[in-house]
Amino acid sequence: MDQTFFVQRKMKHADYFVYKALQEHPMQGIPKIYDVQIEEEWLVITEEFIQADTLAEILPFSEKEGACGQILGLL
Repeated sequence: MDQTFFVQRKMKHADYFVYKALQEHPMQGIPKIYDVQIEEEWLVITEEFIQADTLAEILPFSEKEGACGQILGLL
């Protein structure tokens, strides 16, 4: 049985239009955005939860700074 899990995030300093664009034009490697709403001063985003290791778990601390440039180059 396939189960889909969701994450709902509330942020004060986020760009509504960026998240709407991601919702309308999904990108591989970025969680799917299901809903974007403004509630009072909060931006509320409902997105796909992806079960995976974090970068902190994958990369030793000394490699993180160098890997950031490589990761940004992939986007």
